Amino acid sequence: MTTSTATRHGPPAAPPPPRWPYHGRPQRRLLVASLLLLLGAVTPWIDTVAGNVLGVAGAGIYTLAAGGIGLAGAVFFRRRSVVVAHAVVAAVTPLVLGGWQVARLVAIGCDFRVCAPSFGLLLTVAGGAVAASAALQLLRGAGDR
Repeated sequence: MTTSTATRHGPPAAPPPPRWPYHGRPQRRLLVASLLLLLGAVTPWIDTVAGNVLGVAGAGIYTLAAGGIGLAGAVFFRRRSVVVAHAVVAAVTPLVLGGWQVARLVAIGCDFRVCAPSFGLLLTVAGGAVAASAALQLLRGAGDR
């Protein structure tokens, strides 16, 4: 009983491209950042004596949109330049708006016994920092397989 196997001549075949993440760890990191942004936008940003102020009552609506843009870049796109653009939007928007919100609290002289930043604002700024880290890694090409 003989079995014949066809031998292939030439260079070895390239492995198939990965299904997801296409660009390795930075794209996973962008997914985590986007989820942080989406969660941070709908949770309280400021705790006051009178109650909580949700993020979507003000600038959080823009960070919610940035989280959606980052989510699209993390999951759906293969082209590195498009993913980098989405990561930059997901990084800049919450960092600028979160910093502006904290600066505004300081400017109005908010005593931390009366009002204070809450965990939603912290999640938003942390999501922006993680997205910035992902954008830098994508720009450098680090994290690829």
